[in-house]
Amino acid sequence: MLWLRRAARPRPVVRTRLRLEWLSDRITPSGYDTDLGFGSGLAGSPVLVAPQIVDFVGVETGLGWYRFTGRVTSSATVGGLTVTLGGIPALEGKTATTLADGTFSLLVAVQTNGNDCGTASAQTTADGLASNIAYYEINPSS
Repeated sequence: MLWLRRAARPRPVVRTRLRLEWLSDRITPSGYDTDLGFGSGLAGSPVLVAPQIVDFVGVETGLGWYRFTGRVTSSATVGGLTVTLGGIPALEGKTATTLADGTFSLLVAVQTNGNDCGTASAQTTADGLASNIAYYEINPSS
């Protein structure tokens, strides 16, 4: 009998089961520091990044005068940070304050007898994090 069909077998229903897993219940390997200082990672929680001093240069503007400039970049506000300069005797104890765009500038009298030949440096901190130390070699004209 050609017109009779065999009844189709019902197919099994495949269902996907979604489950949540609590990450706090996982065992962490010993010897690893679990607090890496990156914040909680939740949306809205700030991740602190150390500031960076870039474009740090010293330009001789006249006999015995140097203008040191640079820029601070960071994920935080860069205006109003104190940049500490050093490395040569003329810069010891000198500071500059960053503008709203992160730039800073300081005009300094340097000795032309060779005492202030060397490497000038600049560093700042923001939110308790220290920046890199930026360096620039100077050799004042005599």
